[in-house]
Amino acid sequence: MKIILTYICLFVLATGYAFAAPPTAGSIERSQEILQEDKALRQRIEQGEKFFVKTIICKGCLRLSEEEIKDITALSSGTGLF
Repeated sequence: MKIILTYICLFVLATGYAFAAPPTAGSIERSQEILQEDKALRQRIEQGEKFFVKTIICKGCLRLSEEEIKDITALSSGTGLF
């Protein structure tokens, strides 16, 4: 019985990775666009170009309460150029 369970577990683990969907052409293009936008923004920042911070969005933070996040982001949101 242990041998059968072992083989079932090995089969599930070995084939579990095979069910992942391959990346599509659209997702590859989108990821390349995001990388290019990020690279352009990093170059602008490195050149010392100033920019205005309108809002700061924080998603998925479980360690801080919403009030703590608002206190932190309020320091920079809508206040000036960086």
